[in-house]
Parts: sequence; structure tokens; C-alpha cells
Amino acid sequence: MRLKTDTQGAQRRPLLDDPQLVPGALIDVAKHLGNLAFNISNNMKKLFSYSPVILDPNAANPELVLSDDLTSVRCESEQKLPDNPERFDYCRTHSWDVEVGESEDWFVGVAAESVQRKGKRPSCLWRIGCFNGNYIARCLSDPSLALTLKTKPRKVRVHLDWYRGILSSFLIMSYFYILCTLFENSTIYFPLTWLMCLKTKLQMC
Repeated sequence: MRLKTDTQGAQRRPLLDDPQLVPGALIDVAKHLGNLAFNISNNMKKLFSYSPVILDPNAANPELVLSDDLTSVRCESEQKLPDNPERFDYCRTHSWDVEVGESEDWFVGVAAESVQRKGKRPSCLWRIGCFNGNYIARCLSDPSLALTLKTKPRKVRVHLDWYRGILSSFLIMSYFYILCTLFENSTIYFPLTWLMCLKTKLQMC
């Protein structure tokens, strides 16, 4: 009798409605999974730094100490390091390339710190280049040396051996090499570029 009464009472009670979801009740799948790889990459950048240049400890001078991540260097007392072929000692040579492109009037080379900076005939210059379509090389105030090239150079490599006082130039693509005896190695020298051709440029590289 008791069971029957309870059953009848349950049947008379109305069923509850389905629960209503409020905004934000569900996991925001789009927020957490959308652009997942991109978001992870951005977060990783905050933990690590990137340097486009990495220093080589096997080539470092004994007086240079590299950081653990090989991105910075400081000078300290000389260390006892292996004298391997890759390691620099006290060599004072410098090389750089200059893209001359389509320029017709240009010079590249070196200039002494004491160069005459005013006037049409500056002194203390060593250069190679093109003037009025003719390729020439000139050391100091010596007469210009005419160069005969089979192809037009697009890039010039300048090599300065400060210790021996020698400047050499290599016209890339033209396979032309010229050597010039220079100067006293107690002088400071700077890269030289000269351009007189409109709408063109020289690019150091």
C-alpha cells in the first residue's frame, strides 16, 4: 500500500526542465586550440632570445672570452688555448665587398685618416674604380693605371693587410686582381667609396 502511494505521488510531480546554460559555461575550444602552433611559438620567444650571428670559440683570439650563448664577447688577460689553424692571433687584415651594380662612375678603396677632405684632388687615397666608362686603379698621386676588363664587374672585394701595408682588390666576375703597396702601418685607414652616377648606389656587403 505504501509503495503504491509513493508511485502515484511521483507521477503527479512535473518533470524538471533541462538546465539552461549561461554564457561561458562551456570550455572555449576556439580560444585554446585556435592558432595553437602560433601561440606556442610566441610564448617560446619570451623564454629564449635569438641572435642572427653566432661567434666561433675555436676562432677567437686568446684575449677574447665568449659568452655561454656565443652571442657576446669581452676582453680579458690572454688565455692558454690550443693554437689551432682556425684561431686568430694578432692578424690585422680586413676584407669587405662592395656591390657596384650598374654604376658607371665609382671608386672603392681606402683613405688614410689624414686624407685631404677638400678640393678636387684629395691625397692619401688608394682606389680602384670606373670613371667615364673606363676602369682604372690609382695609388696616392701616381698616374692612373688603365684596366682592361672582359666583363663588367658587379662586385669588388677590397683586402687590406694593415700589418704588411698592402691593399689588394679583386673584381669579382671579371677575375681581375690588382695589388698596391701602401703605407706605414702606424696610420689609421678607413674604407673609401665614391659615386657620381645618378639613380644608382654602392652597397657594402
